[in-house]
Amino acid sequence: MESFGNKLYTSIVTSKNQLFLQGEMAQITYISFEESVKWIDSRKEETIVVSYPIGLRADNTPIMCEPKNYSYLYSKILKNN
Repeated sequence: MESFGNKLYTSIVTSKNQLFLQGEMAQITYISFEESVKWIDSRKEETIVVSYPIGLRADNTPIMCEPKNYSYLYSKILKNN
């Protein structure tokens, strides 16, 4: 039979792990955003092609969605900053 102390310990360890994973995902998201901004700044074109994985094949290669073109005016972005 599991005691109250064991349940409490298990709950605390699980919570710590979840907080760590949440912080790690936030950091990865922030870094990927920074890299995306650097990539857009280096291109200075008016069209960005975006494609993202929607799943995995049996050999663990990604299944990509159809690329989508997003247009923007670089001069308007610079005026907003």
